[in-house]
Amino acid sequence: MIRQILIGVLIILRLTSFSQAGKDERESRIKKQDLPTAIISLLDPYLSKSKHIRFYKEEDGKSITFEVKLTWNKKRYSIEFDTLGVLQDVEVVIKEREIDQNTLIAIKNHLSSFSKYRIIKIQKQYSSKLENSRKLLDSIFSKEAADTIRFEVEVSVKENGNWQGYEILYSERGAMLLKRKIISRSSDFILY
Repeated sequence: MIRQILIGVLIILRLTSFSQAGKDERESRIKKQDLPTAIISLLDPYLSKSKHIRFYKEEDGKSITFEVKLTWNKKRYSIEFDTLGVLQDVEVVIKEREIDQNTLIAIKNHLSSFSKYRIIKIQKQYSSKLENSRKLLDSIFSKEAADTIRFEVEVSVKENGNWQGYEILYSERGAMLLKRKIISRSSDFILY
């Protein structure tokens, strides 16, 4: 029953898009050899220990990025690079219970400003001022702290009687940093 409700919410999220100012990304799957060589050489040591590895090219109208999605120690990671192979950020899917209690309270207080909301997905986002991308990846995969930690929350909210999807970025302490509407296209439903 819960699964059917979640599927229904996801369908509603995909069908409701009213604004063009939001998260309008096109993600297409690519082969490993289509990645810049800098990305391949940086990730090779980690890929051998990973499962479910997928490579993507992402376009949002302004920029192009490459994303590698993988499972490492039963956690789902998303590693994003620019076109030159420079590491942008690393995200890992987490559960609510993995967030510091005070941070979670701050996030939920912000979300309570909507008449109704449902959290779809939470990702812990790592970035660093380190010049060395390998050191950042080593610190993340060894579960050490990175310089900057944020939380990216994908949420469905009820506004004016309609459900709308948002991607909201919060600081390590739960302060809202950025909110983007999720824009969907009918081509999102094409199955390959």
